[in-house]
Amino acid sequence: MEDLLYRGIIDQLNIRFVLADCQQTVNDIILKQDCDPVSAAIFANAISSAALVSSLLTEDEKYTLKWRCDGQLGLVMADCNAQGHIRALISNPHLASSATTEADIWGKEGSVSVIKSSTTQILNSGTVEANFRDLAQDLAFFFSISDQIETAIVCKNIFNADPQHPIRTARAVMLQALPGCDLTIFEQVRKRLESDECKQLLTPPVVTDNLFEIIVKYLANGIVEKPTFSMEHSVSPQFKCSCTKENMIAAAASLSKAELDEAFKKDGELRITCQFCNTTHVIKPEDMA
Repeated sequence: MEDLLYRGIIDQLNIRFVLADCQQTVNDIILKQDCDPVSAAIFANAISSAALVSSLLTEDEKYTLKWRCDGQLGLVMADCNAQGHIRALISNPHLASSATTEADIWGKEGSVSVIKSSTTQILNSGTVEANFRDLAQDLAFFFSISDQIETAIVCKNIFNADPQHPIRTARAVMLQALPGCDLTIFEQVRKRLESDECKQLLTPPVVTDNLFEIIVKYLANGIVEKPTFSMEHSVSPQFKCSCTKENMIAAAASLSKAELDEAFKKDGELRITCQFCNTTHVIKPEDMA
């Protein structure tokens, strides 16, 4: 089934919402990165968050998201663009065998950085300290602090006992306060989003025609008597890596002539594997001419 991404605005509250169902994308990336269940549970939130923020992009824009911590988790990185293409990597895909406690995983200090760019330039960038032990909350905190757009993100993942299809459900919701939004009311809506009842609404095994409408109405319930909202289908998220042989040749060109000569003398070719999709690109001496 195709992954889904919807976005809209709750009119009376001036709150933007984005809703994602990205089970296939999350599964594809987790399998590419060979994640164990512990790493997958953390990594899935980064992938779903990337799907959500892709809805904020237009034309040739791209987000590069990086989470770092001084624990065993290390680095998590995700790229997304306006076409819904997402790729991601995790530096430690086997946390189950390398960490025994949450403190081991996360360490004491963490940060999240975001770069928004186009094909020709960096549009803006920033880094904030964040260690909520939840990558989705870290990213929401970044937008709230760095971009000064009050943001809330919640992800809900349910696992399968199937190593070839480890994620049964991967859904996420993002809220952002638009100009004119009463932040006291936004905080009430945030608490409803983070409630167990709302998370339960995100768990049905199949997306029904009105599932996302039910969630939006739940968020506004008790705050607005008869909420009205617009909602439109955005570009469906999907795993797609942007690596090419040409990109790898350009990367190899940064090596010195001596280093290239040594590599070609030893093996007759240079093999570079993409960290995102594990595709190995073979470069011959004639490719560097």
